[in-house]
Amino acid sequence: MDIRSNLSVILQTTTTEIVPQNIQKTTSSTPTAIEKNLKTTKRYREAPAYLINKTDHIEAKVQVRRLPLAKKVSPPNPVLINRQERIQELMKQNSVIHKRATLDPMRSLKSISLTDPEKVTRIIVITYFRAGSSFFGDILQQNWKTFYHFEPLHSMTYDKRIDDEKMPEVFNLFDNIFNCNFTKSKEYMQWVMKPKNQFLFAHNLFLWVTCHSNPKVCFNPSFVNAVCMRAPIHVMKVTRLHMRQLRSYLEQNPDMNIKVVHLTRDPRGIVSSRWSLDWCNGTNCSDSGVLCREMDEDIRIFNDLQKEQPSNFIKVRYEDLSTNPENETEKLFRFLNLPYSTSVKKFLKTHTVGRKSDAKNPYSTRRNSSSMVNSWRERFSYKQILDVQSHCESVLLKLNHSLITSPTQLPYPNGKPKPLITVETIHHKTWRYNKNPLAKKYLANKGEFAQPSQSFSSNQSEIFRSNNTNIEVHKSYKFLDNFSVKNDSKKTSI
Repeated sequence: MDIRSNLSVILQTTTTEIVPQNIQKTTSSTPTAIEKNLKTTKRYREAPAYLINKTDHIEAKVQVRRLPLAKKVSPPNPVLINRQERIQELMKQNSVIHKRATLDPMRSLKSISLTDPEKVTRIIVITYFRAGSSFFGDILQQNWKTFYHFEPLHSMTYDKRIDDEKMPEVFNLFDNIFNCNFTKSKEYMQWVMKPKNQFLFAHNLFLWVTCHSNPKVCFNPSFVNAVCMRAPIHVMKVTRLHMRQLRSYLEQNPDMNIKVVHLTRDPRGIVSSRWSLDWCNGTNCSDSGVLCREMDEDIRIFNDLQKEQPSNFIKVRYEDLSTNPENETEKLFRFLNLPYSTSVKKFLKTHTVGRKSDAKNPYSTRRNSSSMVNSWRERFSYKQILDVQSHCESVLLKLNHSLITSPTQLPYPNGKPKPLITVETIHHKTWRYNKNPLAKKYLANKGEFAQPSQSFSSNQSEIFRSNNTNIEVHKSYKFLDNFSVKNDSKKTSI
């Protein structure tokens, strides 16, 4: 009987709740932290064995830190029973935090003051496809707080200039974006929001740096308005507008005090560059006669406007800018009343010396500027140059370009010969192709990097497409994986 009585006493003591003697019961209604720990311990003991992990440990207080800008995060739980609940709590926070940007773009705008609309400097660069306009526009936007309107007419026409029928729509768009009313340009914003057209805003360095932490905000009309209203300099680059159409807009808006820059280039260099683009070949874009008729009319109208307002019109030759970039840029900035800052000088030093990869990208603005000026002399044969000069002789003389009158003036009168492909070069390039896994995704030029088992036509040219020129934070190079390209395939032009 004594043994049974002793066992019953031991069992009663183990099942009852053990409370330390030094704990005094509080009269307050809110339980203390120690009481919470005791209740947690009791629940843990009473739980079934299969619900308890032997590796779990009871922690009295585990504070979950609330990160900034993480909305809809559950309040921190001071008591977490086991490791599984801690992991679930962290997973909940991560799922919310990673859906949001780490920085709030609107906060960065609060430190930038608004600009008086009457003190805004507005500049329009009117030029042509493949005339060095992307490089030129990037020079003008190197000063901080410069809002760059890159090809706003991209949504209205493809590979040619705007028709006169669309002039009311064009003028309305110009008024909205120059006055920072992007909310009124719904069609324009819808066009830019498409993934294939987002490069139009990515070229705007001031806008993209401000909102790249949360790219969705970059295409919010209200946010774009807020950034635009803080820019004292507005630069618009257009290649799809006639000079006569621009003259009509200036006559209707004399209060804007717009400065016009006419960027020209040797038409032989323009045609040579256009022939290397798939979206331009076979259309009026690659016709030298159409190009020189447009340039001849633009030069004549620009000269008349420059005589009337010499302080608002300036002509820049791409050849002068390429051979002497620093002096020509300093002269241009002095005319436009723009600061010739260190950022502009740094850009010129880094983008006038090209790399091998830049030479293969027709949309890159990193070039060896001095050699790019006369690159058309190597691409064209003497017969091709005579054909272009027959349509563009008057334009060449007006722009002070010399004519080619003899085959001896060209390094390759019959055209630049194709490089000889030997067995060693094929073996070396095939080895590089197989060694680099990324090379298999790219389109080889004329099948030079192809494996021996593959056969490609000898006249198949490289198709290299890109929606970007030089914005380092937004590279969107696109390559075709299939050599068979249909004529009615979708095209992307800039």
